[in-house]
This record gives sequence, structure tokens and C-alpha cells, in this order.
Amino acid sequence: MGRFDYLIVCAHPDDAFLGMGGTIRNLIQKKKHVLIVCATNGENGDVDLGEIRKKELACSCNMLGCEFLMLQLKDGELDYH
Repeated sequence: MGRFDYLIVCAHPDDAFLGMGGTIRNLIQKKKHVLIVCATNGENGDVDLGEIRKKELACSCNMLGCEFLMLQLKDGELDYH
């Protein structure tokens, strides 16, 4: 992983594009390097769903030209203290 101009942190794989998809696209068009960090894979107890969402994120990032990192925390089990 190299140097990045922008870091986007989200809970689930689709959150970044649902909330900032247009912004991400504009940044990449301006030749900015974008890294998306997801806390979980969005499985919420369904391993197959988590794998599907991870693949969707990888495909979206590949199409747009950004990178992502999945932290693999358990979806729905984060402590808010």
C-alpha cells in the first residue's frame, strides 16, 4: 500500500459508495489516491453475505481505481464504550 490523498472509513463495504460514491469518483478523476477502510465485511452472521459484499467492494474499487482494506471486525458485535 502506497501513499494516499484521501482515507474513507466506513462500517460496511457498501457504505463508502452509498454515502460518497460521487465524491470518490470525482477524486479519482482528479488523479487523487483513495483508500477505503471497512471495519467489517457486512456479514451480520451470514458468512456468504460477507463474502459477496467483499467481492462487490473489490469489483467497485477495481472499476474506479481506488484501493480498500477490510479490518475483519465482527459485524454487529462492536462495543461502543
